[in-house]
Amino acid sequence: MPGSLLLVVPSLCVPSGWGTKVIITLKKTRWNTKRVHRLSLYLEKKGEKEISDDEAEGKKGEKEEEDKDDEEKPKTEDDPQIHCNCIYHIIKLGLGVVKDEVTAEEPRAASPDEVPLLDNDEDASHTEEGQEGQPRERELSVIQELESKQSGKPDSVAQESELEPVVPEVVTGNRCKTDCLEAPLSRAFQRLGWVVGSYPWVFLLVPMVLTAVLGTGFIFLPHEEEDLEEQYTPIASPAKAERRFVQEHFLANDSYSFSASRRSSEYNFASILVISRFDTVLEQDIFREISKLDRAVQTLYAVHNGTKIVFSQVCAKYMTACVPPNPLLRAWQLDKTLYLRNLTFPIYSHKGQLVHLVGSLGGTSLGEMVGMGKLILQAKAMRLVYFLKSEQQVDKEQSKQWLIQFLDHINRLMASLALEKIKKTRVVDNIRERMSDVYSKVAVSITITTLTNILAFYTGIMSSFRSIQYFCIYTGTTLLFCYVYNITCFGAFMALDGKREVICLRWLKKTETPEQQSSSLKKFCCFPFGFEPEEHEAHIHPMNVFFRDYFGPFLTSTESKFFVVLIYILYIILSIYGCLQVQEGLDLRNLASDDSYIRPYFNVEEDYFSHYGPRVMVIVTKSVDYWDENVRQKLGKCMNDFKNNDYIDKNLTEFWLQAYLQYMKNNNQDPNDKNTFMNSISGFLTQFPIFTYDINISSSNEIISSRGFIQTIDISSSISKRLMLLQLRGIAEKCEIPLMVYNHAFIYFDQYSAILENTIRNVIVASAAMFLVSLFLIPHPMCSLWVTFAIASVIVGVTGFMAFWNVNLDSISMINLIICIGFSFDFSAHISYAFVSSSQPSLNQKSIEALYMLGYPVLQSAVSTVIGVSVLSVAKAYIFRTFFKIMFLVMVFGAIHGLIFIPVFLTFF
Repeated sequence: MPGSLLLVVPSLCVPSGWGTKVIITLKKTRWNTKRVHRLSLYLEKKGEKEISDDEAEGKKGEKEEEDKDDEEKPKTEDDPQIHCNCIYHIIKLGLGVVKDEVTAEEPRAASPDEVPLLDNDEDASHTEEGQEGQPRERELSVIQELESKQSGKPDSVAQESELEPVVPEVVTGNRCKTDCLEAPLSRAFQRLGWVVGSYPWVFLLVPMVLTAVLGTGFIFLPHEEEDLEEQYTPIASPAKAERRFVQEHFLANDSYSFSASRRSSEYNFASILVISRFDTVLEQDIFREISKLDRAVQTLYAVHNGTKIVFSQVCAKYMTACVPPNPLLRAWQLDKTLYLRNLTFPIYSHKGQLVHLVGSLGGTSLGEMVGMGKLILQAKAMRLVYFLKSEQQVDKEQSKQWLIQFLDHINRLMASLALEKIKKTRVVDNIRERMSDVYSKVAVSITITTLTNILAFYTGIMSSFRSIQYFCIYTGTTLLFCYVYNITCFGAFMALDGKREVICLRWLKKTETPEQQSSSLKKFCCFPFGFEPEEHEAHIHPMNVFFRDYFGPFLTSTESKFFVVLIYILYIILSIYGCLQVQEGLDLRNLASDDSYIRPYFNVEEDYFSHYGPRVMVIVTKSVDYWDENVRQKLGKCMNDFKNNDYIDKNLTEFWLQAYLQYMKNNNQDPNDKNTFMNSISGFLTQFPIFTYDINISSSNEIISSRGFIQTIDISSSISKRLMLLQLRGIAEKCEIPLMVYNHAFIYFDQYSAILENTIRNVIVASAAMFLVSLFLIPHPMCSLWVTFAIASVIVGVTGFMAFWNVNLDSISMINLIICIGFSFDFSAHISYAFVSSSQPSLNQKSIEALYMLGYPVLQSAVSTVIGVSVLSVAKAYIFRTFFKIMFLVMVFGAIHGLIFIPVFLTFF
């Protein structure tokens, strides 16, 4: 093009071993003040100066033909302006020169995308020094030859220019570039932008049709999922395998011999916690009130499909009577003269029968030892549990209907009681060129951030929890579709809006009389607020100036760096300490709303009934010779190991073998004789039918398996539950007799061991995926390392400060931590890439330029996200509040890393 200078310099896509950095300096001789243009090779094209009106009129026709040709075809890989993998890189330098004339007007102010002008003579002198010993005539001839080829004019035209010969100054340095994937991807998106700009309606309508077609899949989604075990417990839980063994070897009969501790799976029940307003519930008047409540509950009935369902029909039974909701209340109902001030805990003997009060009374204060227990001084609470049958499907359905009726009556009773890049393109540009330019600039960035977020969520598929798997699959797929719609449908909207701007601009330009002037309303609809059609370039935002002129220099000062390092050390110390204090596992009460009746129930249960935990089965999994004294000694040693554990009450152990040996001793039978031992079992079970379901005898009169019971204590916290489970399983594994421990609550306790393992694995895999993606798509390996460092640092901080904000490490917070990985990448990747891509000579200047370019967008992203999720801070559900807390921590820590820590740390290396 006339008036341009074509300069041939080594391409950006050089082998990493070259490590070259090219700085081009040009000096205009006819200016009153000497201005030196410093240009860096990452800028591909500069806008040309305006020529005079007379010359513009002469060039008008030729320029219109050239523009028309440019609009009809997209740039290809042969275009030197966008070709990267070439041997030489050609840069147009618009110098405002036409033939022999140089414009004398002062150059306009540079836009944020342009390299600033430098007025000092130091750079000029540096250029002149760098020209010594260079073959100036040879380089000038090469330049003139290439210019003549580009413009189609003979070499003499180029010789008429009064510019001083230009010599490139090469400064060597170690700048490793790996843009072999990023560069072609950018060109591919450039062509896609051209196509979207050419056919916007196609890219608008096709996604809408696809949405309508895929939207029909909603009819195949299940309407509800009530199985908490399926959603919130580990898939490969060891307790689930243990449950299958128990179900295969031990029978259960809810209609004749129900026993809660012998149940292998969860069962339906209704529970009421009664709390005394006085010091104790052990008063005759209080027992009378509780007895009235009990009778009212047992008289409830439900109607389902025209069938009346009464409590006696759905209650779990022992022998022929419903299992009493509270054994002490039942004893008082049978004997109103029962003296409530003479009870012992945890076992009370009433008329020769042992009454177990564990789980029946809570908030107890105990005195001296009396018989098998300690005297109860006071008991603050009583629990009533109405067990329901759940063996058959019909029993489950009827029990469910009765429970619904129960909840309705209880509730009534309680109520009676109490777009940055598109703005930087020219409005007057061709729509296809604008879209092509936008796609080439931002599509790769969108691809990187979207791909990393998708990979972060898809790593959650490896989790052992169904709820996390479902969430990550749905969210990852949603992000994938959002990405496709962004580069198609949203791009089509931008193209159509760009055409609207062009049409509005033509209306404004064609006005010739005051009557034809566009109205203020039309101007407001056509252009953004404060926009003038003559302003082709966006102005510098004040916040960008703040980061460049104030915040950046302040942050890169020596004193500030020292304090930043101290703050980061304190941050890491607090984060690690918090990581050691975080609670693991999902508290079931957190799945309910704050105003749900279940939350106060669990709170009272934790306050008054948390000392005693579940009753655990100790199962002999294989056939052993129980009549062999050595076997009995080994088994007794293992049972003593269980009793001596800190989480076991040694006085509440129950084992059929001990009772059977006492039975044989009372009958003068030899327990070491096999025939005697096996033949006497039937008489023993007749006298003690409760043990019938603890011994599995085959048809060949062989004991295949059997079980005993131990009572856990002091496991109110998630850590104690996990330790108890691991210790009991460890004792069973070390025993010389094949043993297994099980309680249906272990299925939920397994999450306390699995959640930490799953979280660490998912975070490591997701971080590795982030590193690989950044390594391939961001053309700077050092940038990938800093991104990975920032991800690890933010995750440690978020996890640690979760403990300070009362957030457990559970399946809900694990999902948010996976989200944390993606956001951490977004904040740190752009700042790091801007730093390593900067052409500034010093590390501090590189950091300042990175903050100038991306500090404000990072701050905007963090603040807008926090504002968006802040409404969840007052939500009534723990799930939403947890999402807000973790997202708030992610945004704050991510922004601090992107705006403070990373810019400072980058200056150290």
